[in-house]
Amino acid sequence: MTKRRAFLGGAASLAAAAAASPASAQLAPLASIAVMGPESGAQAQLGQQMINGVRGCFDDINGLRTTVSTRFWAVRPLDDQNVLANALLVSRFAIDDQTQCGAVGHLSGKITSQVLRYYADANMPLIVPAATTDSITAQGYRNVFRLTTKDSIEGTLHAKFVAAEKRGKKVAVVYLDGDYGPEVAATFLKQTSGDGLNPIDVRLSNDRPDIEGAATTIVQSQADLVFFAGLAPVLGRLIPALRSAGWNGQFDGSAAFFDPGLWPSYGKQIDGLIVSTSMPPLQIVPAALAIKSQYEGTYGPMSPIAAFSYAAAQIFVTAVQRFSSTSRVMVARAIAQPIPIQTLVGTFTFDAFGDPMDPNVYFYRLEGGTWHYVRAAHPSSYIVR
Repeated sequence: MTKRRAFLGGAASLAAAAAASPASAQLAPLASIAVMGPESGAQAQLGQQMINGVRGCFDDINGLRTTVSTRFWAVRPLDDQNVLANALLVSRFAIDDQTQCGAVGHLSGKITSQVLRYYADANMPLIVPAATTDSITAQGYRNVFRLTTKDSIEGTLHAKFVAAEKRGKKVAVVYLDGDYGPEVAATFLKQTSGDGLNPIDVRLSNDRPDIEGAATTIVQSQADLVFFAGLAPVLGRLIPALRSAGWNGQFDGSAAFFDPGLWPSYGKQIDGLIVSTSMPPLQIVPAALAIKSQYEGTYGPMSPIAAFSYAAAQIFVTAVQRFSSTSRVMVARAIAQPIPIQTLVGTFTFDAFGDPMDPNVYFYRLEGGTWHYVRAAHPSSYIVR
């Protein structure tokens, strides 16, 4: 129980929350954060994962009995439908609501990048749990903190893994010229070339991807490894096209290929695929596994988005406790301090741009419909193997 409380609070000394009964919770000082994401529209399921992650954390925090603090934590979901116009609108709602000491969101990297200045003007801390686009933390705002490893770093780390594990000598790097993929692909291509491998740049149109043409290019180039830097529902169509053409090489993928739908879609054709993702293997960390199990008893499977949203909520709790203040300015300053914050998905300190000081990715292999943990890009205090 001691280890679990440390994870819930974000640090061993964190003061966690209110009495368990609803009556006592209503009397407790309130701290609230907004969750900005799609509750309706095509991406509603992903937005709900963000909301559930934050709620799951606050369920646990508010349920702990402690004499250190009686603060009650609440969440205000705001539906941006993953559309820029709506994101601009609901961000104003959150900013104008002075009971909100911070925000978690948004889902889209492009949308997040375009609304940052509004949070900055209001001194409102924003924690980004899912979007990996480099531009989010390239604008110089000191109130923005991203939890996942950004695209350019992931591309480099995965390329180093390919070289170290001898995954292939001639690597076809496949990506769409859209919002997600080019930054991963660019650093992957650069690193593999520097490591003496032979990368092949296979860029597809985001609007009209030529899957058959890409398959022909890969087969004719005699590539022995395909690295997918992009979205599985689109790029995954290359898998049967290549297998039908008699190509017997291996597949690797970036974080978007860490998808439970891959095996049902492609079966044994995708066996052996290795992906990189910011999501650590919670099942081998006892305290994290306990939290995951309790969360799943209420909300269902804990996805990476839910896990990182849970961690975002933990960081806010820790930040408020550090200065005993829900002031937005003080919360942002507390998060930015070079003092580690322990969360469900690892320990965080942030650089001057708001990215993790020690960015890492974890590698998984898909076999028979099950993801098997391989290793981290480099050892960390959270996962040592």
